[in-house]
Amino acid sequence: MTTILTAITFLLMFCTLVAVHEWGHYLAARRMKMGVDEFAIGFGKVVKTWKRKDFQIGDETHETVFNLRAIPLGGFVRITGMEPKEDGSEVNIPNGFYSKKPIARIVALVAGPLFSVIFGVILLFGLIAVIGVKTPVPIVNAIVKESAAFKAGVQLGDRIVAVEGKQVTEPIQVVEVIRAKLGQPVAVSVLRGAETINFNMTPALSKEKYPVLDKNGLPTGKLEQLPRIGIEFATEFRRVPPGEAFAAAVSAPIISFERLFFRLTQPVQILEESTGVVGMVAKTNEAVQGGFDEVIYICAVISIGLGIANLLPLGMLDGGQILLAFVEMLNRNRRLSFRLQSAYLTVGLAFMAIAFILITRQDIIRFVLPK
Repeated sequence: MTTILTAITFLLMFCTLVAVHEWGHYLAARRMKMGVDEFAIGFGKVVKTWKRKDFQIGDETHETVFNLRAIPLGGFVRITGMEPKEDGSEVNIPNGFYSKKPIARIVALVAGPLFSVIFGVILLFGLIAVIGVKTPVPIVNAIVKESAAFKAGVQLGDRIVAVEGKQVTEPIQVVEVIRAKLGQPVAVSVLRGAETINFNMTPALSKEKYPVLDKNGLPTGKLEQLPRIGIEFATEFRRVPPGEAFAAAVSAPIISFERLFFRLTQPVQILEESTGVVGMVAKTNEAVQGGFDEVIYICAVISIGLGIANLLPLGMLDGGQILLAFVEMLNRNRRLSFRLQSAYLTVGLAFMAIAFILITRQDIIRFVLPK
């Protein structure tokens, strides 16, 4: 039953995020006086046409067909004249994409990612304003078998109150001490019910890589093998005022962009830190089991990630087309040759295909195969 619910949730969520993204392209294209031939959710055969809409551009009437297609894993907006021609005739199509100046095309291209990011921020703001900020607390939520904590007798629900004799109120205080004590015994005091129990545990280097945290407990984007005692902390929702909720929501795309930039500067870690479709399904499954608020949260995160990733300068992505438009602007609005455009798109497509295969393989190893 959970599998079916996960599949339905993922498809509904993904289609919604695609629709929001493409809606941005659609509205901006119309604003830039471009014709829009089709707004589609999914790929493949047309299953249903739910709407036809006419709009005027000067003396011409353009019709947009809104279609639902058979494969619900994506979508697109087909702007009039968006396919480059070998003879360059695309620049002569009335109200076509390439008949407009590069700046107009950039506006139409940026709008999709912008809508995705804004939608994710709105979801996060609503979630945080209603429920609060998910904050880690020094309560043991999970214990790794055969770890130092497991062997010492730590139990689920224990609240860590002191480490090395110093009182702690936040998990980051525990983490900082443990990560500085590889191979050395650490004195840990926990509150179990009304009883305080003392343990001595020796952190060991983890087999898997975990996020490196900064002094505020936020991920730096790096993944490393770290000293651990084998526990995971619980989280609680902390209510915050609307201003703080808005600030937290707005900071999410900034953090996402910083992480993406870090990945690009560390090619070796790209595969380890990137998540593809399989990973998104796995995360959705975890969210479904966690409840409605977790589903909204993962939806917001994916929406922001979708928007930012689409700005990468690869031929088939919005960012690739934006880069070409910028090059044209620097070239005094002269179009690049058809051969150069085709080569650029082909290289981008090949890169994306290889990345998709490698990331999917990594997702299967990480989320599907038994550990």
